[in-house]
Formats: sequence, structure tokens, C-alpha cells
Amino acid sequence: MKQTQIERRMKKVLLLALLAGAIAVVAGCSQPDQAKELGTESAPPTSIPEVKTMAVTKQPMGAPAEVVADIIPAVTMDIVVKGGGDVVSVLKQRGDQVRRGEVVAQTDVTRIVLQKKRAESALQSAQKLLVTSQESRRTDMADVRLSITKLEVQIEEQTKALNKLKNGYDEGTVEKTAVEQAEMQLKNARLDLQVLKMKLDTAERVQSDVTAEDQIAAAQYQLTEANLALEEADIKAPTDGILTEWEALTGMNVTAGTKLGRVANIRTVRIQAKLAEDMLAHVNSKKTLSFYISGNRNKSYTGSITYLSSVMDMDTRTYAIEMKADNAKLELKPGMKVQISLAGEKEREVPVVPANAVVRDQGATFVFIYKDGKAVKRSVTLGPLEEAMYAVTDGLREGESIIVSGQHQLKDKQQVRLAQ
Repeated sequence: MKQTQIERRMKKVLLLALLAGAIAVVAGCSQPDQAKELGTESAPPTSIPEVKTMAVTKQPMGAPAEVVADIIPAVTMDIVVKGGGDVVSVLKQRGDQVRRGEVVAQTDVTRIVLQKKRAESALQSAQKLLVTSQESRRTDMADVRLSITKLEVQIEEQTKALNKLKNGYDEGTVEKTAVEQAEMQLKNARLDLQVLKMKLDTAERVQSDVTAEDQIAAAQYQLTEANLALEEADIKAPTDGILTEWEALTGMNVTAGTKLGRVANIRTVRIQAKLAEDMLAHVNSKKTLSFYISGNRNKSYTGSITYLSSVMDMDTRTYAIEMKADNAKLELKPGMKVQISLAGEKEREVPVVPANAVVRDQGATFVFIYKDGKAVKRSVTLGPLEEAMYAVTDGLREGESIIVSGQHQLKDKQQVRLAQ
């Protein structure tokens, strides 16, 4: 009976052990469902952010860099009287076009004409005197040469005669007195020949018509002065252009050096302006600039830079610039105001980005670039804002792709995918 109780207890322990194992299995199987119900199930991997992009483009930004300038004539010259006298004729009026050397007025030339006639008469007289003097000189020299020839012949004959007398004296047929007399005659003839040759030599070396030549030179000088005075009696335009000032009147008396008017050449004009220091960067290395008449942007002109000051005017703190432009159609008038364009649209073109694409963090500005499936953080320097677009002066290039949506939640080099 004891054995039966022991077996029953053993069976009861075994049954309890099996029941505990079953409960453990059931509890283990039910843990996932409980964890799911309690929200403790592990989360799936994070999804890749979706973004939108746009290509960086360039467009002109900021106001056009311009400066006001003045139109002045390329050449301005005063009309100054060179001679003097009473004005007898005025040939041009103020505003007329003139050519260089064209006569615009004349002064009285009556006295000058008389001076010229006197000079011409004196020149003719001096020239006649010179001809007469030269002819007389030629005649005198010819006479001397002829006398020399004759004397040489005479000396030759006297020499022969003397030789005969000496032979006769040796033979005793001629007296000594005859020989001595012949010798004296020959000696005198030779002295006369020597004098004639000296006279001829002097005549050939010394000009005997110096007085006549001096008179000719003086008359020619007077004639030149008269011709110059006649030329100066014509008041002429010093250059091509327009008579912008003209005060000549018939009957007025003028003296040498009197300013009667001014000629301005406006077929070529100069454009003068003052540049602030920050404008120099737009002009350096340029040879030409465009400009337009103030209030009329529809028509532009081109000027060549002829001068750019390298030193600041300390009174105005500006730099002087000057250009030259063709004005064959006379559309540009002295005194006009024009606008010089220092930088064209191409020069003002910079990369631009939408304002909402810019991310700001602790005073820094940056954008995200889409590159190889990643968002790359890029610092940028912003320029002016126009119509919700920022100019980017540094940090971006044209054609790069920037992220324009979802960028505020991105991190540098984070993987992203493009929105479909």
C-alpha cells in the first residue's frame, strides 16, 4: 500500500513538471504578441529623404552702374585777329559751319597794297641795277684781259728786239745807249703786265655789285612783309566746326590779338565725367564704354576712353574720365547730359538662387548641393535680393544643382533621393 502511494506521488510530480514546461512554452510564444500590443516591437530602418532640385542659372542683378557725363566739343579754338585795321566784310554768321582756313571776315588792305607796290618797284630797280653792275663788271674784266694779252705780245716783241740790239752791240754796230733804252722799255712793260694781272685777280675775287644785291634783299623782305600783311587781313577759321561765338561787325576797328569768335568742332565730341572710387573696377582694362542721352535709353552710342585719372581729386574724392565719340550726324550737342554705362548686363550676370533655398545657421548662410545622390552643404556669399532671388557672389557655379525643398532637415553628405 505504501508503494502505491509513492507511485501516485511520483506521477503527480511528473504531471506538474510537464504542466510547467507547457506553460513556459505558451508564455514564450505569446511574448511577441504582447510586445506588439505594448508597442515595444523594434522599428524598421529609417527611409531616405525625398528632395527637389533646380539648376543654378545666371541673370543680371543689381541696378546698372551708370554715371552722369557732359558733352563738350572735341576741339575748341578762338578766332584771333593776326593783323589789324577796319573790318570791311563779314562773310559768316554765328552758327554757320566753317572749314579750316576759310575766310570769315576781311579788314581793309588799301595801305598794305600800296606797301606791296612800293616793295615790288624797289625790287625791280635793284634787279636792274644788279644786271647793269654785272654787265659793267664783265666788260671791265674783258678789257683787262685784252690789255694783258696785248702787253704780253708787246713784251715778246721787245724781248726779241733787245736780243738783236745786244748782238749788234757785241758786233760794234749798236751803241750801248740803245741797248739800255730797250732794256728799260722791256722792264716797264713787264711791270705794267704785273699790275694788270693783279687788277684782274682782284676783280675776280671781289664782287663789285654788293650794293645792288643788298638792295634786292631789302626789297624782297619788304615784299614778303606786304604779302604776309595781305594774308593776315583775311580773318580765317582756325579749324573745322561751328561758329559758336562771333562778334565781327562791318566798320569796327580791330587790332592784332583781338578775339572775334570761337569755332567748336562737334563732329567729334568729348564726354567728361567723375567716377567714385567704387566705380573704377567697372572701367579698368576697358577701352570703350557705351552711353545714352539722358531720358532716352532706346539709342546708345559708343565712346573710346582717352583718359582715366590715376590720382583721386581730393576735393571731390572722384577720378576724372574722358571719352571721345564720333558725331558725324551731329546728334550730340555740347552741353547735353548723358549717362555712361559702366557695366553691361553680361557683367552684372551672377549665379542666382531662390530665397527659400538658402539655409541660415548662427549667422552663416549656405545651400545644399545635390551631388551623386547626396546633399552636400556649401557655404555661399549672398548679394542683393531681387524678386525672391538672391545673387550669389561666391560659392556657386552656373549649372550646379541646388536642393530647393526639404533642405532644412538635411545634414551634410546625407543620402537623398529626387522627387518623382
